[in-house]
Amino acid sequence: AIFPCLLVALSTALFLGLLLQQRRADLGGLLGSSEVTEVALVVAHPDDEAMFFWPTLLQLRARAVKVSVLSLSNGNYDGLGKTREKEMKDCLLRLDVEDLVILDEEGLQDGWRSWDEELVAKRVHDWLEVRN
Repeated sequence: AIFPCLLVALSTALFLGLLLQQRRADLGGLLGSSEVTEVALVVAHPDDEAMFFWPTLLQLRARAVKVSVLSLSNGNYDGLGKTREKEMKDCLLRLDVEDLVILDEEGLQDGWRSWDEELVAKRVHDWLEVRN
């Protein structure tokens, strides 16, 4: 599961970097700007938001930036999907992040297989479309 997760994390970082590239030049950096009002975060599964993005999320919320989070799976590899969903919701509620979507579909299950890149791109695109 490490390869698909790494692929999603790197793809997401590249995707968000490209989206923000023009704005970054104008704003002097995402976290240093008071003009940024909303940020979208896409993670592979619950706990990624805490393990990899917690300091950034803390800074964004301290600046009252609205954060929306999409988890591409519910982390059900060991049959603990519902527990991990609750943990993620509780974690993000500590930052008053209420816009959370956790997907639980056959093609995006946690485990030792890779995900279809087109499916990942479609789910992320559809999720972003709703927020624009």
